[in-house]
Amino acid sequence: MKSNNKGYFPQWLSFILAMCFASVLNSCEENQFGVLDTKGNTPTVSAASVTPDSINIDNLTPAGGNYAINTVVTLRASDPEGTNNLNSVTVQGIRPGASSQFFQQFLHDDGVAPDVAAGDSIFSAEIQFEVTRALAGRYRIQFIAVDNEGNRSNVLEQTLFVTRNNSAPELDPQSLVAPNTVTLPIGGSLLIPMNIAASDSDGIADIREVYFRSLDSSNPTQKFFLQDDGNSSSSSGDAVAGDGVFSIIVQLNDTGPPVRRTFRFAFQALDSFSDTSATVLHSLTVQ
Repeated sequence: MKSNNKGYFPQWLSFILAMCFASVLNSCEENQFGVLDTKGNTPTVSAASVTPDSINIDNLTPAGGNYAINTVVTLRASDPEGTNNLNSVTVQGIRPGASSQFFQQFLHDDGVAPDVAAGDSIFSAEIQFEVTRALAGRYRIQFIAVDNEGNRSNVLEQTLFVTRNNSAPELDPQSLVAPNTVTLPIGGSLLIPMNIAASDSDGIADIREVYFRSLDSSNPTQKFFLQDDGNSSSSSGDAVAGDGVFSIIVQLNDTGPPVRRTFRFAFQALDSFSDTSATVLHSLTVQ
């Protein structure tokens, strides 16, 4: 009698298929574990500090007009593969009003002062730099870690306040060069050069603006800015850059009878602390 093999599944074939399925399953598990592998994950930084975080340079003794800033920074840094996988932990500083760094320094977790204990994932460094009085302000202190694969951590930022006792800028009334009377050609125009010396005991770089306002104009709050840029061919007509003499060339156009009268100009200087100088008044008669 001939046997019917339809639907028949040999036990030996079932065993082989089961073994293959187990092998494939193990391979999948290995792939899954590969996805969960920590290799390539980014490091993290936290708990950054700057001590002290505020320094008044008027409590320091300057050398050559510069003040030495010293402060200690600390940071907790970690990596999924362990601290030994960290290639670098760094701190960088950005000056007030700037966008790029002016120093970068490595932090260490080696137990050498200022670091307290080696291998505790707390990285430390003493940072030192010099400032002038004009560079007082809010300094941005940024921290970052990079691992051996080149992965970069999050960036943490702290603030270091460099403060000082401010002095308002000064204008020298005796230095003002400006005509008292000018004759404007009928239907024409006239160039009027003016300049004045400005100073600041906190440094010439602390002066942010030198300007005048025309008190008798339709907009007496409008500022006309003088420059100390040494660009004699520009609208300032300034002769020497950085000498403290601020200049401007005003173009006066004949717009009819209203322009022929006496104008009062108010000159002032403004520093980085928004303190202003005393006002220097000057009258200009247009004929």
